[in-house]
Amino acid sequence: TIRFQALGTTVTADAYCRDYQVEKNTHATPFLLSGTRSGTASLIDLKKTVSLDVSNVSFNSDAQITFDGTDDEIELPNDLGYSANSVSVFAWFKINGNSPAGGYHIICGTSQLEMSIHSSATYLRNGVSGSSGRFVSNDGNQTLNDGKYHYYGFTFDGSTKRAYIDGVQVGTQSVTGTLTTSFSGRRVGNYADSYYAHGDIPVYKVYDKVLTAVEVQQNYQAYKNRFNT
Repeated sequence: TIRFQALGTTVTADAYCRDYQVEKNTHATPFLLSGTRSGTASLIDLKKTVSLDVSNVSFNSDAQITFDGTDDEIELPNDLGYSANSVSVFAWFKINGNSPAGGYHIICGTSQLEMSIHSSATYLRNGVSGSSGRFVSNDGNQTLNDGKYHYYGFTFDGSTKRAYIDGVQVGTQSVTGTLTTSFSGRRVGNYADSYYAHGDIPVYKVYDKVLTAVEVQQNYQAYKNRFNT
């Protein structure tokens, strides 16, 4: 889990990206989970030594990472530890402006594991790539640029991709072949140096399992009061 609440520039920890909790360095509780807090008090150490450079993003008054829509990004490791037939990706995201570079608010890219919101702010674009090519869909039909946080995500079980907005399934897509699981250019807030996010991403999670519809709804309910949805 990346919990984008942090202060600093570059932090290194013993963890897979999906297990990170980045938090404000003055937080009273370090969320230690069988690991060691980094020397800069910015990152939880769990599984694998990886650096996260947060020098290309800004922090708002709540210590949440905010993306300016033009060049902000966080680069992630090539391999996050999920398999070719079992992955779930979820994030909380609030749109701060409808003119991101490229016309899409990029929650994560590239095409091998993609999640974004079109500047029209009415649907979730989500996709994967693998041995049979690229599979991408536009799911949902609702107002997403309402100044509120929304919970976006999708799951993939080896044959079907299921998209969710605010804990509710909004679309499915059949997928053939096996996913590409390790690739370069994996980023939060940036796709191919051409598309960027304009907004806040306080939580971004990649699971090495397929979340059930019940689990997705439970996760949404667990966070929604925090983000006043």
